Amino acid sequence: MNPGSNLLRQALRLIKPTDITIETFKARTLNRARQWVSEYNPPLTIKASVQAVPRNKYIEYGLEFQKNYIKIYAMSNLVNIHRDSSGDKFTYKGRHYQLEGQNAWFDMDGWVSCIAVEVPLDS
Repeated sequence: MNPGSNLLRQALRLIKPTDITIETFKARTLNRARQWVSEYNPPLTIKASVQAVPRNKYIEYGLEFQKNYIKIYAMSNLVNIHRDSSGDKFTYKGRHYQLEGQNAWFDMDGWVSCIAVEVPLDS
């Protein structure tokens, strides 16, 4: 195994992926109240491996105990939160999540690992 071998594609032959709906970040615009509002592209469905983040890892990852998180492994180039943008949004089993952090392996191996936080529907 070496860089470029796409280990996630190989793993998903053994681990059944699940469908998640993703809305990719499009742009930020000023609304009438002069507040920045994130806009997203229309939703699309992708295959991914979705796993719970164990609570004993919250401190290690710098997560808040009052929130719920999932870890997503996908063969899509997902956008992380960074200056002047918002992370992509996900829907999984009727719950809504915002991408918070990722390991960007996409350019090297064609997949990403990311952590998403559950958010209220109106966020």
